Amino acid sequence: MRSKSLVFNTNQTSDFYNKISSKYSNDDEKYGASFDKNSSTISLCDNRKYLNFAVQEAATLTVGSGYKYSRHCHSDQFKKDFPELRNHSFYIIKTNDTENGIHLIVQRHSPFKGFLGYGAYKDVYSTKTLSLHEEKKHFVRALLRNDRERTLFQKTIEINKDLLNYRNVLGGVYVNYNSSCPRHLGQEKQILFTEKMNIDGSEVAEKSQRMSDIDYLLRCCRDVALGLWIMHSKGISHGDIKPENIMIEHHNDKEETFKRAALIDLECGEKPSESEEYVNIKGTLAWLGPDFIPGLGIHTMYLFPMDIFSFGLTMYYWLTGTDPEDLIPLDDSMDFDNRKAYLWAKDKDATPEFKQLQEYAKIGSGETDDKDPSPEHRLCHLILECLDPMMHNRPSAQKLLKKIAEIQSAHRMQSQT
Repeated sequence: MRSKSLVFNTNQTSDFYNKISSKYSNDDEKYGASFDKNSSTISLCDNRKYLNFAVQEAATLTVGSGYKYSRHCHSDQFKKDFPELRNHSFYIIKTNDTENGIHLIVQRHSPFKGFLGYGAYKDVYSTKTLSLHEEKKHFVRALLRNDRERTLFQKTIEINKDLLNYRNVLGGVYVNYNSSCPRHLGQEKQILFTEKMNIDGSEVAEKSQRMSDIDYLLRCCRDVALGLWIMHSKGISHGDIKPENIMIEHHNDKEETFKRAALIDLECGEKPSESEEYVNIKGTLAWLGPDFIPGLGIHTMYLFPMDIFSFGLTMYYWLTGTDPEDLIPLDDSMDFDNRKAYLWAKDKDATPEFKQLQEYAKIGSGETDDKDPSPEHRLCHLILECLDPMMHNRPSAQKLLKKIAEIQSAHRMQSQT
């Protein structure tokens, strides 16, 4: 039987599954070895049978919700009817209202369960996706830790649901269930499924040799700005923009050419209601702007400008390889007003890196004798606008996207001459 506690859905199980399921089974068979261990896709002898099963099971699901089916609960009849799944726990999730939005995802039971890494609130694992559709998606499974704040969890569910099916920001589907595993029997578990970018051609957007190519760098900047614009247009802030929370995907060609960049990890996101005036900040201090008082949170009107500030630091890091704390040192010993004044000093207190950024930005603005500045100088000017101490002077995500496109256009014209 299906695990009972479900997010965004009733706790009922469908008649279709009930007919082929029975009471809890202590089946101890070895993990299924019928799947290709080197592939993220499972080949089925009869795709249509599994597709019909997934479609019927998903009939009561709303978009952004899902079910878990524990391998400990499969009945003998289910194992007979669906032999490829007999020894596997799996999930059915719904990302849109069409058949292509229904995904059957199999949990890996290898010794390390496909462990990929961990974050502040979750451990991330690879999964196997049944090849039910021509344009199949791959997913990663993030197991949320039990000490996670429930209010944070509920807010993050809504944010991820609002951002499903976008190319440049990766929302996800949460599934909440009670474990049927004997070791964790009855424990409440939360799983997040997000799209996995190209299996072999994706990486975290750290500073790399690729970023030395200005075309590549500008495409990264453009895609992240687009993802940010999508979020802000929906009233959602990201709250933790930094290179580690941006994924870059490459084509599977010999040169591994750029395909797309996308914002990930939306746990620090906020979508404040009209009645909310202040919210807590959960992002990474070194990448945040001076718009909040540590311990007191931030006014909701500052959320979007702070995202812009963080993205400005990210672009600066990509361009120069310089950590944000070298550009703008942190000094927690100062009170808020003095710290803010120190960070933005225009005189001897400014760091050499910040002074250099100002000089390059001046060239990029066209204020010097160089009337056709390089794209690097133009980008420095845009970065400095994003780092303006007055949040009202920072560009919006939409304006930022437009300015990056203008830099790209100017660069193409320069390359043709």
